[in-house]
Amino acid sequence: GSEEDKAALVQRGTSVGVEVVCMPRLSQVALRALIRGSRAMVSHAHKEPFGLTPIEAMAIGVPALMVDEGGFADTMAKSNSGRLIARDDWGAWKAAYLDAKDDKLRKRWSQAGRPYVEQHFSMDVQIEALERLLRS
Repeated sequence: GSEEDKAALVQRGTSVGVEVVCMPRLSQVALRALIRGSRAMVSHAHKEPFGLTPIEAMAIGVPALMVDEGGFADTMAKSNSGRLIARDDWGAWKAAYLDAKDDKLRKRWSQAGRPYVEQHFSMDVQIEALERLLRS
């Protein structure tokens, strides 16, 4: 977003006791390291057509806390690697954040992610799906 948007976001975070850090564009290596060091990857994106964000989180081994809509609902449906949460259920969001602080649960979510991605979203799986579609 714009510099004004970023300033407003930082100010809102400060007002509720949350530190917000706006990062510059990062290299892939730096981005993976940042995500890998996170407690969870969180997204409230609107009308996400394909849920790539949780796939990226799961592949890196980070729990995904995503809004239960659109592509996120499709790509996370049976992953057991985080939570799908109703957009306006603030109690459920808070509970999910607290769950991500539980080391045992976070470890279980983290370990479930990569195998799920490999089973459902690997290049081979996508090629096979495309070939089936083209043959039909």
